[in-house]
Amino acid sequence: MLILVAALISGLLLAIPIAAQTINGSISGLVTDPNGAAIAAAIVKVINVDTGAARDAVTNEEGLYLVQGLPVGVYTVEVEKSGFGSGTNRAQVSPGTNAEINFKLSAGPVTAQVEVTDKGCILETRCRVVVSVRRSL
Repeated sequence: MLILVAALISGLLLAIPIAAQTINGSISGLVTDPNGAAIAAAIVKVINVDTGAARDAVTNEEGLYLVQGLPVGVYTVEVEKSGFGSGTNRAQVSPGTNAEINFKLSAGPVTAQVEVTDKGCILETRCRVVVSVRRSL
């Protein structure tokens, strides 16, 4: 009976570390401009290549992002921010680890939209005639 209790306790103790191990990983990184300045509020999309499942994140004031609780697999990481180019990279997520994927976004093209509306403007011209009158005496 004592051996049975000891074996049972040993089995429980051995099972605790296995249950505490994590089966998910994370992806994090830094998003900067060409000069190395942090880009805040950039949209980061993490897409599982096998399942198509996607998770979104937004960079903080320091340009950092973190997506946790990702199942093991290969992910496409996309980042974009208005006024900058976009970036894409791949990451391998392993159990209990963090894949660090940093991006340096180039300055995006400056675009402007001009709308011209035709209202049928009427052009008026006026002629001014100056008449000089000379009197002869």
